[in-house]
Amino acid sequence: MEAVETKAIQTYQTNMSYFSEHQPELYKKLSLLETAIERGLYTPKYDLEYKNGYFDVYVRETDSFLYGRDTNTFAEETAKTASLKKNYQAYETVPSYSNYKGDRLKHVYPLMQYVNANAGLDTHMKKVHKYIFIGSGLGLHLSTIDRSFRPEECLLIEDDLELFKLSLFVTDYTAISKHTFVHYAVSQTTDEFAQTVAKFLNRMFFYNRFIKFFYHPGHSTVKMKFIQQMVATQSFIVFSYDLLLNKFLYPLEYINHGYRILDISRPFNSPILEEKPVLLLAAGPSLQKNIEWLKNNHGRFILVAASATLKKLYAEGIAPDIVTHIDGFDVSMAHYEGIPVETFLKNTLYLFGPFVPTQLREMLPKEKMFFFESGTFYFENFGSLATPCVGSTTLGLMLILGVRRLYLLGLDLAFDQETGSTHIDSHLQVTRFTDKDMEVQERTSLKTTVPIEGNFRDHVFTSSVLNKSVQIIYSLIPSWKNAEQTVYNLNDGAKLRDAVPTRVEEIDVGSLDVLEKTELSSALQSLFESRSALSLSRGDTDSMRRRLEHIRTIHRHVRAFKSAPHTTVESFGSALKTLASQLIMTKGREADNASLVYLYYLQYTLPLIFDLFNTRELSNPKKHIKKVSQLFGQGIEAITEQYETTLQNFLEEKTEEK
Repeated sequence: MEAVETKAIQTYQTNMSYFSEHQPELYKKLSLLETAIERGLYTPKYDLEYKNGYFDVYVRETDSFLYGRDTNTFAEETAKTASLKKNYQAYETVPSYSNYKGDRLKHVYPLMQYVNANAGLDTHMKKVHKYIFIGSGLGLHLSTIDRSFRPEECLLIEDDLELFKLSLFVTDYTAISKHTFVHYAVSQTTDEFAQTVAKFLNRMFFYNRFIKFFYHPGHSTVKMKFIQQMVATQSFIVFSYDLLLNKFLYPLEYINHGYRILDISRPFNSPILEEKPVLLLAAGPSLQKNIEWLKNNHGRFILVAASATLKKLYAEGIAPDIVTHIDGFDVSMAHYEGIPVETFLKNTLYLFGPFVPTQLREMLPKEKMFFFESGTFYFENFGSLATPCVGSTTLGLMLILGVRRLYLLGLDLAFDQETGSTHIDSHLQVTRFTDKDMEVQERTSLKTTVPIEGNFRDHVFTSSVLNKSVQIIYSLIPSWKNAEQTVYNLNDGAKLRDAVPTRVEEIDVGSLDVLEKTELSSALQSLFESRSALSLSRGDTDSMRRRLEHIRTIHRHVRAFKSAPHTTVESFGSALKTLASQLIMTKGREADNASLVYLYYLQYTLPLIFDLFNTRELSNPKKHIKKVSQLFGQGIEAITEQYETTLQNFLEEKTEEK
């Protein structure tokens, strides 16, 4: 028994030493727990007991054991039940469409069809490259599964820090780490967990088609649903490579044509934005709930409204001072239908993302529109802003421009907890989630819901898409907000980082002056004009030429890949990784846009390709190389040619203007 205790202590010390060097945040959590227990500040829930040749966890509250059986046997049985079958205990992280219709993914779908025809869901892997462990328990099953599959990368999830601490006496995590890159998601908040999962998905993404998982029965299922949400809302799925390419190239249609581009690189340092309260209006259910308060008090705020709120505001006679819009699809024009923009919005200014429909640009006064860049950096040092939704974009925009007192209404980013509505009734994409939706444990649906921390409640339910914005706000608030700015969250929705939960009744509206909106509009327009440009500078034009040279270099790499003889699966895989590196690893102003477009395409295609050749049932793998290379290369070349042609035409037009 003494030898067992000595070995357990040595294992614990070895693990802690490893974590102190390689996982400092986790080490800090474990050390704080250890100190709290020693000082009597935390009462342990468990005891680690050794009996009959194995360890088990005694649960004090229930006077029972976590396993109640030989844990060594449990670990061995777990490894035996783990299967190489692709559709068994696995997340499919790249969608597989059997009958896709539409213009999107036209360069991916043929490859997808080919892979599905030769490596169906019921086939088996040759090797498991990535693994997710949902629940650590004592960690013994990690070791046995690791010995069986030897994955290069795994994600370990454990919500109970004390239980994970006990596993350090039993499982040698340092041994696993010698051949496996481990992402530890231990006792993390929802937002921290989201960042860890994102890192796991992004690293070695070409092995993501099927990611095996093991669920420990003692762990909550919430994280299983959360992972599926993140899988379903990966950026390359929600906004595909071809849409991203068009978004980046579209501004070239109106740059140098009299439209103002706003410099959002730094605060405006304007008394208007620093002294006057700004009320951001988004289309969440809290806007509808508080519409009477808004009707009575809107004149005391600078109103900045997402275009999706316009119909509701028009019905209530509330004209916003600023309208924001980022949606590039023509369907979003419905937000303006039935609204007399010439009269109702006569004092309104417009802050637009670069991808708004041509019809919208042509409908509104040019002098009232101000565009900001979204990842393109065509204007040097003008800043950029890109988030998944107009609400989070507007929040970031207001903080970047220097608003000191920002109030949020309708930015719920969760649905109404009583009715299940995601937005106000007039919103184009309003959805209603039922109690059944909130209870169901799905791993394959965008309608999967999860509870997250609420603004006024302990938790609220949200959807995959809405939660994506919560995560973005969490990660970007530190770069948006300074110490002099205060954000007031007025919504019965998601809790937002560094925002003060505030009910509308708590706002001292009597202390706020009623604003003269015509004068305000004129002052804001002058402010925006002073911080904007009408055309590219000479240096910016030179930068465009360097973009063209970069894409021509890429084109040479693509042609070299297409013409090279790929004779073995190994050499083909190596060539794909080399090309991927050439496409996405160059960084900087002139390369970033192209790199991101290629990354989105690669995130769709490479997992399909590597999964095909990782299929045990695939006969004569070499014969598939030529067809796969052709399908993949056609897509890369089409993207490159569109990019090159558009840049070349833009620069030729610039030359003709001179």
